[in-house]
This record gives sequence, structure tokens and C-alpha cells, in this order.
Amino acid sequence: MGQSSSSQLSTDQPVTQQASGYGSGGSAGSGIGLPIIGIMAVAVVLGGAWMVLAPSLAQNASSSTIAQNVSSGANGIFMRPAQAAEIMGSAQPLLRYTATDLSNKSFVVNTSTMESLVPQLQGNMTDGWVTLSNSSDPNTDASLYYIIMAADNAPRLAPLVGAATISPWFMYAMRRVNADSSLVDGLNYTYGEYTNSTSWAQAVYGWKGRNLVIALVYENPGYLVNESQFVDGIANATP
Repeated sequence: MGQSSSSQLSTDQPVTQQASGYGSGGSAGSGIGLPIIGIMAVAVVLGGAWMVLAPSLAQNASSSTIAQNVSSGANGIFMRPAQAAEIMGSAQPLLRYTATDLSNKSFVVNTSTMESLVPQLQGNMTDGWVTLSNSSDPNTDASLYYIIMAADNAPRLAPLVGAATISPWFMYAMRRVNADSSLVDGLNYTYGEYTNSTSWAQAVYGWKGRNLVIALVYENPGYLVNESQFVDGIANATP
């Protein structure tokens, strides 16, 4: 996907279930607990490691694994495996699927990182969840993040969340080649296509009710689904 394995955070190990409801697995790799500035510095030093926080789970994975962690304080909102596979343009079962609460500090995307990126989330975000999937299609190298946060003032926060996460963080060293905004099935969204010399990505952020949504699919080669298919899938997954 355009970088060596040494420049990726490890996600080869799925998050595992514990009695506390949180995982202790290695999905966050060596980046666990790093301040956001430190993570960005690592990305810069690596010289264009645009997927430092979104490595493909296909590498070194040999079997299908489903792991799930749900906090006891709220009902989790996750994208179903079949929905993720459809968004990645594959009818095959996923290679790997992980669903976890954003309060899970062992995961690469968690409440602390989101609030560090968007300080306005502090005191406004009440719950959050993330689903990370990887396609099993051998002809693609696709991974999908689906992040949802229940928050007060969602319409006001959505542009801040998009600006903080899409461009400088998840899409590091990629250029946007297309953008669009509209309303589908109650989802007020902004869509974008991104690329560099070797990789492609699509992103959606916005809000539906009081739910803030970020969805990113990293693909190689090319865009596996079009804007309408991607947005419809995100809107359908978001209550």
C-alpha cells in the first residue's frame, strides 16, 4: 500500500474479549497512548507514511477473525460485516472484523485520540464506537474504518471532526481529487476521494441525528465502489 511494513502500526492481532468488556490485544501497536502531536511527528519522520493509522489488515493474516468489545454502559453501534463487505465491493466474507468501544484505550482510534484531535468533543461526546474491517478479496487491499460518536451539537461538531481527521491525520500525504456534500437518508455528509502515487481512499464525514460519523475506506487498486454506493452504505449503517 505504498509503504514498508516497518512504517505501519501493527493491527495483525485482533482485539480480544475480556471480562471488563475492553480488549488488551495489539490492534493499536506501538502507538498506544502517544499524544497526537507525537503520532503526527512519527508520520512525518517516516516520510509519507499516509496509512500510519490505517494499515491493511490483510498483511500476515491467515484466517478470518471476529472480535468484539462493547462497554456495559451503552448499546454499541457497529457496522455489520455484510455491510462492510458491500462497501468494499466484495461479496466474500471479511478477512478480519473488529468492533470496539471508543473507550478502549488499546485500540488505535479511541476517545483520547478523538478528543485530542477535536477538543470541542470534550464534554459533548457521550458515547463512541469504531468498526474496522478488511476485505478478503485477494485482488484488493481494502480496509474500512467506521467511527460513530453520540454527541451534543452534532451539526456544529461535524465540520470540525472532518477537518481534524480526514485531511491531516487519516489522509496524510494524500491529495483530494474529488469532493461533494449532500443529504442521504438523514445523513448530512461530506464525501471526498483521495490518492497518491500508489493508493486510493474515500472518506465520508457528517451527522445523522446526534450521531457524528466518520467512514474511511482504503483501497488498492482504484476505487472499489462509487460515491453513491459508499454514502448509501454509511447512511444505512447509521441509526
